[in-house]
Amino acid sequence: MSSANNSKVSQGAEVIDEISERLKISDKAVEEAKEIFSKALKDKNLRKRSCNDLAKASLYLACRLHDEPIPFNSIGGLCCEERRKISRTYKSLKKTLNIQLTPADDRDLLRSFCSALELPEDVREVAEELLKRYKDEGRSPQTRALASILLASSISGYRISLKKMHEATGSNISIVRAAARNMAEDLGIDLFGELTKKLCDLLSPSEPEMKEKAMSVLNEARERSPDIVRRPANALASGAVYFTAKLLDMTISLKRVADLAESNEQTVKKTFYDLKKILEDPQCAIEYIDK
Repeated sequence: MSSANNSKVSQGAEVIDEISERLKISDKAVEEAKEIFSKALKDKNLRKRSCNDLAKASLYLACRLHDEPIPFNSIGGLCCEERRKISRTYKSLKKTLNIQLTPADDRDLLRSFCSALELPEDVREVAEELLKRYKDEGRSPQTRALASILLASSISGYRISLKKMHEATGSNISIVRAAARNMAEDLGIDLFGELTKKLCDLLSPSEPEMKEKAMSVLNEARERSPDIVRRPANALASGAVYFTAKLLDMTISLKRVADLAESNEQTVKKTFYDLKKILEDPQCAIEYIDK
């Protein structure tokens, strides 16, 4: 092998190792990716591709072969043009090596995501059960898997970082949130209630009264103004919790509530004031303290 090829092999291996470590990819898939990359360098057409693109495409293909599918966006970067180049390289690589693949399975993706996000076993089990029950064929396997994880984390009371989810999977979190919300509705799960209770546990685990009052506030708001549920679930839950903290004279900052809910502070503030308009009348404070 020429020194130029040796240099490319080393460069490709570095790219594969860096991504594999970040996404927690198995050693077997990593070794397969390096073998695929080496084979690709022997083809005159594939050799013309960027070393970086070829290494990423090789890793994506190896993960598919080992039933460890990873989201394409997680290796393709944020730039649309970069993702297109890697996608074209992946298709050429698959064709040149004559590899046939079945479509990615949402259950395999879920296991891969849980591993990359380092989620506890109980959250993974709940997510798998939700995914079995959720039959929305209009969503991609990736979105279904992530929506199951997001909903499972809310039910289990486990705080999952949406930023980390985006970085690890490259997914559009707004789409995942919407899918989780639809999933909750289809399965009869009160996502708003689960998020509200989780926030109360995070803010004041030793105060069960706060959770009861917050759920009372949330339910009354939904009864008086059904359209309030059009708000993002985390914004409505955090608004209800902050409203409750004010009723109970608890010293909890709006910023802390918004941060824990991973919501925009201004959105939470607007939701809080909307809840005040919906719920407050001359007897409101007395009503809720007495409940």
